[in-house]
Amino acid sequence: MAKQFIIDASEVVSGKTRPVTVGEHKLLVCHSGEDFYVVENQCSHAQARLTGGKLRGHKIFCPLHSAPFDLRDGSPLGAPATEPICAYATTVEDGKVFAILPD
Repeated sequence: MAKQFIIDASEVVSGKTRPVTVGEHKLLVCHSGEDFYVVENQCSHAQARLTGGKLRGHKIFCPLHSAPFDLRDGSPLGAPATEPICAYATTVEDGKVFAILPD
């Protein structure tokens, strides 16, 4: 696991998400308005990308079947998803978003 630069915080509008690829990792950066979260950009239910999903506070809803996930830990919050997505420890330092990613 290593701390990786993900994106400049100014590139993610409050209340929106932004897909980013870092090495082999396809990620989704989410700006709840208060916090930033970094999760894998793939729903555990139907393997659809989460890009375009609705963001509500610390929740993201898959655009395909509306499966909700908690951005803080990746846990599924309702049907049809039953498996979590990967959520990465995220920090913002000097206007830059960082996450701890697997090597």
